[in-house]
Parts: sequence; C-alpha cells; structure tokens
Amino acid sequence: MAFDPTGPVRTELDRSMNRAAQDVMHDQRWAFRMVCRGLTLPFWLPFRWRARRRRRLEFVQFVLHRRDRGILDASRIAAEWAKDRPGEFPFGEYDPALKKLEPRVRAILDRPL
Repeated sequence: MAFDPTGPVRTELDRSMNRAAQDVMHDQRWAFRMVCRGLTLPFWLPFRWRARRRRRLEFVQFVLHRRDRGILDASRIAAEWAKDRPGEFPFGEYDPALKKLEPRVRAILDRPL
C-alpha cells in the first residue's frame, strides 16, 4: 500500500495548520495596527474630539429648536432625529438606540431657558 499525501488525515492537518497560521497573522496585524494608532494618536485625536463636539452641539441645537417650536415629547424628537440620520439609526423609529437617546432628549428639555 502506497502513502497517499492527499488523504483525509493530511488534509485535516493542513487545515488546522492553516487556521493556526491565520490566527497568528491576525494577532500580528492587530498588534501592528495598535502600535500605529498609538504613534499617530496626537495627530488624529483632536480631529475626533472636534467632530464629537460638533455632533453634540448639533444634537442640542436640534432639540432646543424643537422645544422652541413647542414640541415637548422626547420620544417624538428622538424619532425625528433618527429619521434625519438613517446611517446612525438603520431601523428608524424601531432602532434600539432610541431608548438610550430619549433620556438625553428629556434632560435637555428639562433644562431651564
């Protein structure tokens, strides 16, 4: 009986070795990305902070504009916010993130003028 290098045992061994090599490569790629992010942190972090601040101010202005128009229902304002941003809320008014957004809207509405 001749040795068959393409037999089922050899194939399974090759698969497991390939999986192990892919896991090692994934870990190395992740470590390299983290080092690069750490080195470039002083460059991109101010831009990220500025963008987050701009989004927060836009949200507060949106809620205050609705309050000035007489809309005081937090769930309705949150649904309007979600409808205007389909990329952030893919399920629209049924998105689970709206439950987290409603208390924030309510807190802004409760602030004194």
